[in-house]
Amino acid sequence: MLYNLNTTSHMNQNLNPDSVQLLPDSPDAFQSAVADLVRLKLDLASRQAHRDSEVAEVHRRHEPALAELARRVRTREAALHLWCSRHRHAFGPRKSLELPLAALGFETCPPRVEKLDPQDTWPAIARRLETLAWGRQYLTREQPEICKARLLADRRQLSPEQLAEAGLRIAQQEQFFFRPKSTVAEDAERAGEQSHAA
Repeated sequence: MLYNLNTTSHMNQNLNPDSVQLLPDSPDAFQSAVADLVRLKLDLASRQAHRDSEVAEVHRRHEPALAELARRVRTREAALHLWCSRHRHAFGPRKSLELPLAALGFETCPPRVEKLDPQDTWPAIARRLETLAWGRQYLTREQPEICKARLLADRRQLSPEQLAEAGLRIAQQEQFFFRPKSTVAEDAERAGEQSHAA
């Protein structure tokens, strides 16, 4: 990895009592100060490169095990997701289960503005909004662009038919979640620290 040794200093930001003491007081002292700074910058770049090399090696060493763990997490989470989808009655009136080790279930994602047709484009939708009597207030003055935050704020006043005129819809999906209890996570972290110490 290459490091940029050319730096620009703003005198007022970097001038401090130590800098004042290091001010060269002769041409020879100036040349010595230049050589000293070159040596320090080269040493800094070398140490940064060495650090990054060690970090990259740590990543390479741990990557296979982490990839396998991630695969196992995805597989088991998908299995629990499928079980929960097939046994929604087990949740009763709620959409989630609180177990001794974890909370899991379904939660509603925040609403978001989406294109009705995935092939449509945001500039085309903005132009369409410009032609609608109710649509101009949902455009920014520059360009113009769609103000999604304003559409979301007014989503209860806008009918699906109105939004469809512009090629829009408000989507709010449900997603599966699985969260270990914090105490379990803390115990796992302590166990990991002890195994590393051993």
